[in-house]
Amino acid sequence: MPKVRAYTPYKSKMPAKSRKAIVKPVAFQPVIEDVPGWWLGNYPEYLAFWALKRLGYKCNADIFDPGDDVIFQKPELGGRAAVGGTVIDFVVYRDYPPLALPVNGLFWHPMFGPQFEADMAIFRRLKDKGWAVIVLDEDDLYEDAYRTVRLAIQDRKDISRYALLI
Repeated sequence: MPKVRAYTPYKSKMPAKSRKAIVKPVAFQPVIEDVPGWWLGNYPEYLAFWALKRLGYKCNADIFDPGDDVIFQKPELGGRAAVGGTVIDFVVYRDYPPLALPVNGLFWHPMFGPQFEADMAIFRRLKDKGWAVIVLDEDDLYEDAYRTVRLAIQDRKDISRYALLI
């Protein structure tokens, strides 16, 4: 019968001090089961909210405080009741101009058809008002919400599928 060696974890030959400099703590983004019961939006919106909080932005999901940097679900251009109106998922007021961060899913916001044309018209109207608009794609948030939101806010870089169209 062959001898079976006990499993031993891999030991690096690199000094411990150097290893600590290379290994960075990984912040795992929340999974859908981590979404709290008080959250009023969907899962991709929660990922964006979580990333905004980690980036140090003050925001509340249910009420607006005067000191908040971010407003969640802000009615604009007349809100849902008006023709051509919208509710923007996140509006960042810390910097000027205000930054609209709509979270667009792949099912409700396809890249074709009447919904796409309506989205583009809203984005153009917001830009005409002097706002910056950066779309947060659902699949980008699933992949790395923190990076997606950080690029959008700090670098004003749009990595969404709308990047070249807005």
